[in-house]
Amino acid sequence: MAKKQPELYRIPRKPGYLGGYDWRATALGCLLLVVVNFVATQYIAAKFQYQPALGAPILRAKSGGVYQPFSWIAWGWRYCTSQDERIRRPFFEGEMIVFAGSLACVGIFFVLAGRRARQLTENAEDLHGSARWADEDDTLGRRSPRHTAEDSNRARGVTGDHHESFPQTRSTQSRGFQCA
Repeated sequence: MAKKQPELYRIPRKPGYLGGYDWRATALGCLLLVVVNFVATQYIAAKFQYQPALGAPILRAKSGGVYQPFSWIAWGWRYCTSQDERIRRPFFEGEMIVFAGSLACVGIFFVLAGRRARQLTENAEDLHGSARWADEDDTLGRRSPRHTAEDSNRARGVTGDHHESFPQTRSTQSRGFQCA
């Protein structure tokens, strides 16, 4: 029995949508950034025991209040020049919560976006063709018969003899074209 020869080319499968964008990962990353800022704001407010100098909360409870997620930025801007360690330390800790949380959000975004990008590019190996260099079996004529020109013509419904025509060299120019 003849050994099955490797194919010279493959018909590409239908690829995923290569131009897609992962809006879910982006939306999740933005939501996580808002959550991180909310946690930092509530942490700083708790450290200052929800004092009236922080401004009015969105929601007031017996034990404290709920502030806007990005309120820590305005507070930090207003009180950043204070020399008192009791004021500067909670802001520093809140900023570190935002910094670490932002790094985590970016990491989560890239993991999710990378996974989605791999899914979208599945079946795209042959997007720009699958031809390969011929090996020894190909050059000795031992390739699969389904790759012959006759089979290709038959598959397209073309019958009869087909010849390639090319002009002859200058020395035989008077004789016209030669058929191969």
